[in-house]
Amino acid sequence: MNLIGFFVALFSVGVGIGGGTIFVSAFVSIFKYNFKNAAAASQAAIIPITLIGSISHFFFSHVNPPFKCFVLFIPMCMLGTIIGCNMMNKWKVSWLKFVFSCFLLIASLRMMHLVDIPAIMFSNLNEIPSISS
Repeated sequence: MNLIGFFVALFSVGVGIGGGTIFVSAFVSIFKYNFKNAAAASQAAIIPITLIGSISHFFFSHVNPPFKCFVLFIPMCMLGTIIGCNMMNKWKVSWLKFVFSCFLLIASLRMMHLVDIPAIMFSNLNEIPSISS
């Protein structure tokens, strides 16, 4: 299990994807976990990974975003994890697998530079709509 964690971290950092993508797939395929348990284990790992990653980037990165980004990022990741766990417990496994598959498809398309769906969806967030009368 520790070896899987090491390779998940190594591969996800090297390729630039979230470790949960590989983590959940490995737990389902290799260890024969059911999907909900694999997703729960992945979500449980998010809180310490977020904390350690944010702190290490703050101290060791040459280019640091403003401190307020770190102050906002860590609690939002924890809140997202808690909300995600609650939602996951209420959804059926078939729906979770569908959502996870859609996420993997979007991430794959983005990594191959074919389509950047998140950029398309959120490209106008920084524009202030003008009210013309």
